[in-house]
Amino acid sequence: MQLTHHLSAYSISKMLPQSVASHNRSVWKLSLVLAAVFVANTGSARAEDRPSDELLTLALENELLSDEAIDCHGMNVTVSEGIVTLSGRVDSLRGRQRATEAAKFLRGVRSVINQMILKPPRRTDDLLTFDVEHALTQNSATESYELIAVVEDGIAHLGGTVDSHAERRLAEFVTAGVTGIVKIDNRIDVKPKQQRPDRELAADIRGLIAASPRLEDTSVDVVVSDGDAVLNGVVGTLAERDTAEELAAVSGIRSVDVRGLKIDSSIRDGVRRRTRYAELSDETIADAVRLTLKHDPRVLSFTDTINVESKNAVVTLRGDVGHAAAKRAAEQAARNTLGVDQIRNRLTVAWIEDVNDEEIEAFVTAALIRDSYVGRRDILVRSRRAHVDLFGLVDSKFEKHAAQQAAEMQRGVVHVNNHLTVVNDWEPRSDDEIQKAIEEKLEWSFFDTASDIKVRVDNGVALLQGSVDTRRQWQRVMDIAVKAGARKPHNQLKIRLQPQQGRNPLYVPMHFGGASSRR
Repeated sequence: MQLTHHLSAYSISKMLPQSVASHNRSVWKLSLVLAAVFVANTGSARAEDRPSDELLTLALENELLSDEAIDCHGMNVTVSEGIVTLSGRVDSLRGRQRATEAAKFLRGVRSVINQMILKPPRRTDDLLTFDVEHALTQNSATESYELIAVVEDGIAHLGGTVDSHAERRLAEFVTAGVTGIVKIDNRIDVKPKQQRPDRELAADIRGLIAASPRLEDTSVDVVVSDGDAVLNGVVGTLAERDTAEELAAVSGIRSVDVRGLKIDSSIRDGVRRRTRYAELSDETIADAVRLTLKHDPRVLSFTDTINVESKNAVVTLRGDVGHAAAKRAAEQAARNTLGVDQIRNRLTVAWIEDVNDEEIEAFVTAALIRDSYVGRRDILVRSRRAHVDLFGLVDSKFEKHAAQQAAEMQRGVVHVNNHLTVVNDWEPRSDDEIQKAIEEKLEWSFFDTASDIKVRVDNGVALLQGSVDTRRQWQRVMDIAVKAGARKPHNQLKIRLQPQQGRNPLYVPMHFGGASSRR
């Protein structure tokens, strides 16, 4: 691509205000500007070259503006030599954390400094302590943990003992979801119930890294000595380094050192990925799913009762679990395993009859009220034989999902029927704006140069054609289209890898631009 504009990215960025919220520009207008910047500045540059600070600033602002879970009012973004600084104000701890995660996913970002000030609704420390205690004891995954929680000046101090770092992170995640918490002082001790040999720990870590589609291009070496894990190698983004660190913190590990993991976005050529997929058999896939379930604290209590089968990369889960959150978590864990094409979730949730419907309604209602995402919404809860119905209005699909997740995590819940209506469903935009927004987001996704994606938009409906390597990428393109404003993406992308399955994605009949097509 030849240089077609004399206006530099830096000049364009100077024309735009620094603050994400100090103006009324929309994500659609920003996408148009960012797309123009790419035309003017990519030229003959390879994808592996680190983007300029100006482009990273625009890309991150665009990402934050299009994220329904983040309130960008008063937020500022600056980038210097690949180091992102976030400042301003935000209304929840989870929103603050999510903004950091969004920055870490961008290729070219070397570090993230989050200086945002939390301005949550004012609540007394006594009430916050009460909510944190109940959030932990009523959550079906953390109710068995022996924890202590005290809140002072909005800071939650957590103490106690758990079996793994994953359980420690889960307790912190649950606490962060309580409205009014501004910071977490996590002093929970990790004391494994049983000592495991270093060789066994290293094997589990290597298996989890090999099974993670979020690390499918990476090269990571694992060494474990006296329960301390050291990781060396190359990953593509800060987010991937965080993922590797989380995966390495299996039960039995005392500490994880990732200082030897270097970040290089140029590793995304697809060569290593092809090799990994070519080696996957149904037995390998099933073993990887079992290993993933074994180290997921949301499912850990039921791993002995879950049967995993794989046939042509279609994984079937059978058995009994104790609550709805475990059933969903098991499916998510399996779906996030390399090589899995489809999931058939046949898990049965047993109703714990010592928790009656009245108690379940109280648990779910309290969880929704204290939740930092949906606490301001008026949601009606009904339970019949542990099957919970949610009624009411929310502002986004994200809030609808967050409400269901909060309900499923409560003690005794077998199933959730989500009847919530999204008020702001789709805001009409021009086809040109939507198409440019999708193309701009694809520029910043995890796809390598082998990806071939073509986008057309007609009356707000996005038609996605071309090819990608994996099922996860196939889904990610659709997520990007929705986030960019497409009314209803039609995904006709082909998946190149997984040749041993010999299967193509299934498509429903569709109408696009007056013509129908069937696959």
